[in-house]
Amino acid sequence: MRRGHQRAVDLFVQATRGQGLTHQQFTLLQAVAAGQGLSQTALVHMTGIDRSTLTDMIGRLVDRGVLKRSRAEDDRRANLIVLTEKGRQLLNQTTPAALEADRAFLEPIPPERREELIALLQRLADVDGDGGADGLDGAASGLNGAAQGTSTAVPA
Repeated sequence: MRRGHQRAVDLFVQATRGQGLTHQQFTLLQAVAAGQGLSQTALVHMTGIDRSTLTDMIGRLVDRGVLKRSRAEDDRRANLIVLTEKGRQLLNQTTPAALEADRAFLEPIPPERREELIALLQRLADVDGDGGADGLDGAASGLNGAAQGTSTAVPA
């Protein structure tokens, strides 16, 4: 499992070289795009990124103008996270290369078995039943789009 994950990350890094996003940052941007205005707690559950790492990542992406953080009206303790226009452009610019990396990762698996593999991996990611990575229906990984040959780009 570890080697498979490392291969996926390596392919992502090679494919997106120069785009300015790490694999985890791309995952975060996809999650934010899938549910604009989500709390940091919801993003922890959707991405599987631990709270302290996620908080640091959001801070850096806010500083770069990619994300915007605001207080929730109904709970002033909660931060809501949205993509800025710059973030949307960066995600759309990076998505084709990320999908290509996912296709390369899945290449050894026969096409008719890819959706099954992704469903099984999502099941493993959500063994505690909290919605985890399954809460994005695969969007955080991008693998569903790669298995089906579709894009996860975010409309402007």
